[in-house]
Order: sequence, then C-alpha cells, then structure tokens
Amino acid sequence: MNANKHSKKVVHLPKFIQKNHTAILFSLLLFLMLPVTFVHAQRLYTTDGVNVRAKPNSSSKVLTSVSAGTSVTKTGRSGNWIAVRVNGIKGYIYKSYLSGSKNTSTATVSKSTSYRAVITASSVNLRAKPSFSSRVKGSLSAGQAVTVCSTNGSWKKVQTSKGKKGYVYGIYVRKSASSSKTTAKKTTTASSSSYRTKAVSYAKRRVGDKYSQSRRNQKGYADCSSLMRDAYKSASGKYIGNTTYEQLELMHSYLYSISSVRQATVGDLVFHQNGSNHVGIYLGNGKVLHASQTAGKVKISTFSSSSRYWDTGCNAAGYCVKH
Repeated sequence: MNANKHSKKVVHLPKFIQKNHTAILFSLLLFLMLPVTFVHAQRLYTTDGVNVRAKPNSSSKVLTSVSAGTSVTKTGRSGNWIAVRVNGIKGYIYKSYLSGSKNTSTATVSKSTSYRAVITASSVNLRAKPSFSSRVKGSLSAGQAVTVCSTNGSWKKVQTSKGKKGYVYGIYVRKSASSSKTTAKKTTTASSSSYRTKAVSYAKRRVGDKYSQSRRNQKGYADCSSLMRDAYKSASGKYIGNTTYEQLELMHSYLYSISSVRQATVGDLVFHQNGSNHVGIYLGNGKVLHASQTAGKVKISTFSSSSRYWDTGCNAAGYCVKH
C-alpha cells in the first residue's frame, strides 16, 4: 500500500498572501471593529417639493420629483443624503428636505371658532385625520369655499358646502376676503415699501448664482426658497421660513390668490402650488426673479398675462413689518 495514499492534502496559499498575511489579518480586524449602523425602515415626510436622485449628490440623475408632505421610507444614509423608497422608486433626498413623524397627538387643538375660507391650491386632499398618512376622503379644488371648524396643530378641520368634513393641511386654506381682507395685500406702510425695494435689490445681485439644493446655504448657490429667505432677511432682518412649505405656513395670513403674476405687487413673493412648490419675487411687468432648477441658476423670467403658472401672491414685506 502506498504510504502517501492516506496522507493529508496540503493547501498552499498564494505567495502574496503568505508574504503579507500579517497585514491582511490586521486590516480584516480593523474592518470588523468599525461601527456598523443598522438602519431600520422609518417613515419620513418631505418638507418641500424636492427631487429624488439616483446617487447622493446634487448633480446625480433625477429619478422623480415629489411634492411637499409626501411620505417616504428611509432605508439608509450617505453623509447628508437620506436613502429613501417612494412609490416603488429607490433614491436619495437631501436631509434638510425631510422631517420626522407627523404625530399630532400632542398638537394644540384650538377652540372651535369657525370662519369662512377658500382652498388655495388644486387637488388638495381632504383627510379623515390630521395626518399625512390618514385616509383620503376626497379632493378639494382651488378657490373652493369651505368653513374652518377648528385647528389641530398645522391642520384645519373643514366642512364643505355639502357638509363633508375632514382635515386639510393649513397652508392650503386661506381666510376668505370677507373674513380677513386687510392683512394680505393692503399693507402700505413706509417700512413694507422699503423692505420690498431692498429685497428686490438683494435678489438682483444674486442673478447668475448656481442652483443647488444641497449647497443652498453656501455662497454662490441657492434654491428657490433659500433665495427668498435670504432676500427678506437682508431687507428686514426677519425670518420668513427656510422652505416654500414653511414660508407658506408662516405667512399664511399674508397670502392672496392671483390668476396672473401681473396682479402681484412688486417685491411680493409669488408661489406656484400645483404639484412641486416653487417661489420667486415679482419685479413688475410680468418679470419674476427665481432660482430655476431647469436653468440651473438664478434668473429672471417673463410671464405673459395669460400665464397661469403662478397662483398665489404673498405680502412678505407686510409679514416682516408685523413680526
């Protein structure tokens, strides 16, 4: 019998591993010692209209766009970018455009003092409870008259002319002219006029700055809402909100409906609320200065009297005078 027949087979490692086995083992140990963060699926909500990108950077391909208040599922994180899943699409959203749970259990509920109001955007969801995850009972159209029954945090409990009740997010509800007529467009003090002039002057100096959501707070960059925030901060020293969503909510009482941008007052903000929110500052003669994602920069665009893109004006100067 061959003595070598039952001997153990020797496995020879590649020479590279034999020579460097100590370094390889050390590197492996370091890797195993690195802290690992397990990300549990978490529901978040977009605070503004925002792009979902293929990779965690602002120059990456846009997979889809979602409007403010959209529910997304957090699946991970890469630096300042949050990995999300929304409508079956996986991508990334910059962290400042996401907020946590819309839990309203601790929200302050106002006394049920009712007043007449109108809906300020098209296809606004009427929900069963004051939460973005609540069941949708119906859809309300722009200009539709409702009665506000009470307030629950950022939500308004409303009743339609047909008696249907539900909750609408507050920025989409505005007191009708008969209920609140003077605070929106009619503030004509010297201070508000000065704020408008200064805000326009500041915004014009930003023309040509690059559009970026992730670098919006850096010199030479802006997105639509950060540009308006900075313009009125420079003009008045007042804070008007960090996103279009917050701006609409903070200055709720200073909004007014427009069918054409030419109905706005020079220096007022103008909003597009149909789908992804957008904001600019009106310069007069149909011209709006805004940070354009399509153009990739801050620019001035001209809109004809027949254009219906801008649907809401905002007396931001009046807000700054009072606050």
